[in-house]
Amino acid sequence: PRYTYSRPYINGNCRVPRYKYSRPYINGNCRVPRYTYSRPYINGNCRVPRYTYSRPYINGNCRVPRYTYSRPYINGNCRVPRYTYSRPYINGNCRVPRYTYSRPYINGNCRVPRYTYSRPYINGTCRVPRYTYSRPYINGNCRVPRYTYSRPYINGNCRVPRYTYSRPYINGNCRVPRYTYSRPYINGNCRVPRYTYSRPYINGNCRVPRYTYSRPYINGNCRVPRYTYSRPYINGNCRVPRYTYSRPYINGNCRVPRYTYSRP
Repeated sequence: PRYTYSRPYINGNCRVPRYKYSRPYINGNCRVPRYTYSRPYINGNCRVPRYTYSRPYINGNCRVPRYTYSRPYINGNCRVPRYTYSRPYINGNCRVPRYTYSRPYINGNCRVPRYTYSRPYINGTCRVPRYTYSRPYINGNCRVPRYTYSRPYINGNCRVPRYTYSRPYINGNCRVPRYTYSRPYINGNCRVPRYTYSRPYINGNCRVPRYTYSRPYINGNCRVPRYTYSRPYINGNCRVPRYTYSRPYINGNCRVPRYTYSRP
């Protein structure tokens, strides 16, 4: 339905601007209304710039509008650079636009390196471009190592490339072990590769135990493998019990195993 908000509402400690919707929007295969934001809104402690959408966008099988951001916006305590999209992108069965980032943006308190995409990528049934990262980026307070992708991967009905990580990366304040993928995996209608973790990785402040997968699992229309955890893993500061999956149950079109918990 048509509706309007007469006053800004408060999100967290921030004021969010007045806005209006000129027509009912449709999500899925439906029309999405033209709308404008009259003033920058505030996300967290930051001001986000004015921006406009020239046409209604369509999510699903629909068109996505051209749009620009006139000023860098602020994410958290950080400034994010100006950027433009030369053409509307399409998510699903649609085209994805070429775009560039002129400067490294900042995620959280960290600087993320310059990078480029040589061609628009396609998510869903589409091609995904070759790309490289010239420098390690920073996630949270941590440095993430250089890595390369030898070939574009395809998500959905597509091939996923072989790739390796040369050094353990860091998640949060923790070190995550070296690991390799022996073959490309396929998500959707595709095969998922065997893989191993040589050492327990660390989630948060905790150590998570070694584990193995006896066969590749398939998510989507595919088989889900038998697997076991040899030791309780730790989530946060807590210990989570050993458990096993005795048989898969069905989720969607897929078989997901029954499972039991041996301890609380």
